[in-house]
Amino acid sequence: GKESSQDEQGAAAIYTTQMDDHLGTVAVQHREVQGHESETFRAYFKQGLIYKKGGVASGMKHVETNTYNIQRLLHVKGKKNVVAGEV
Repeated sequence: GKESSQDEQGAAAIYTTQMDDHLGTVAVQHREVQGHESETFRAYFKQGLIYKKGGVASGMKHVETNTYNIQRLLHVKGKKNVVAGEV
């Protein structure tokens, strides 16, 4: 996501190449930038996309897990391919 660290972005790139190798290097990869996704990408998610704050806990980042009864404010856009992001 747009708030991911360089370590997280690097890990995603590594996992992408590992998955490509596992699939016999026949997969086609596309990079999508959060907030500027193509219509084709958004169409894969028939019920829409919801981006929530958070992430994976690491030595650099603390993440609360199993937190309930949270009120969220979402910014929703789109009519056919809906995208919602936590404000």
